[in-house]
Amino acid sequence: MLDGLGAVDLHTGETAPTVDPVQLEAAVSMVDEQYNGLSSGRGKDTVIQLLCAFTAAGYPLDGEAWLRAFYAAGGEFKEALHIDKVVAEMQRGVKHRVKQRYVPDIVDVLRARVAE
Repeated sequence: MLDGLGAVDLHTGETAPTVDPVQLEAAVSMVDEQYNGLSSGRGKDTVIQLLCAFTAAGYPLDGEAWLRAFYAAGGEFKEALHIDKVVAEMQRGVKHRVKQRYVPDIVDVLRARVAE
């Protein structure tokens, strides 16, 4: 979790990269759904739709960056495995079918929320 907050590695002295604030806001939405799990249902719909929206907006599909954001938002370790799995599947080209949870311009909505 501290990696997501820009912590310093005491062995190497390197600072962990900070989390993009818009990605962090999206990760908060994922954390809000983790009570029922992120491997199916609304939780999985949330994760997949946000990952697709951010990828379409030009963000790299980087599992490490998303996990940093998820942990910084307060995500649980067991649920992080599902995010990592979905990212890996998407990188392999798997197309997921999900129910629409967000407006098509969700990334712009999250950017506006962060700017407030």
